[in-house]
Amino acid sequence: MKVNDNIILGTSGDYADFQCIKSYVERKILEEQCLDDGFSLKPKALHCWLTRVMYNRRSNFDPFLNNFIIAGLENGEPFLRTVDKLGTAYNDPVIATEYGAYMATPILRKAYEDNNQMNKEEAIELLYKVMQVLFYRDARSFPKYHLGIVTKEKGVEIQGPLTLDSFWGPAAL
Repeated sequence: MKVNDNIILGTSGDYADFQCIKSYVERKILEEQCLDDGFSLKPKALHCWLTRVMYNRRSNFDPFLNNFIIAGLENGEPFLRTVDKLGTAYNDPVIATEYGAYMATPILRKAYEDNNQMNKEEAIELLYKVMQVLFYRDARSFPKYHLGIVTKEKGVEIQGPLTLDSFWGPAAL
């Protein structure tokens, strides 16, 4: 979800719960626009707010069953943090949720350690390979995904749905 020109909100988990959070975020953005004070929501503020929402729902024994990734630009610097269904939050240069946390994180972390200054094209290629691995390893997955990109030049950009190439010939063996 494109939150504003500086923030992308990614999620995994229950879609109905995401729709509820999405409506809360949209309401929050509308309130920001109505203030018309020249300020807009920053990634750190959204992250902090989401941790409180998720922790509050968990504490009331009615959790949202989602994990969120907040990415964006905060004062011109990259911002990447996550919040899970318990309200637990952290930041890391490499974040994946759900099944991707087990399968994709090691691949992404290795690539980041080898080249932490990769360009946009290299990062897109790496994510394509990671999505292929996830697609091949999960029988319930679908070969399409969206790609969110945040740059200083263009701000927030969401591409997709992008389709993965696959070859299932060896599966017959």
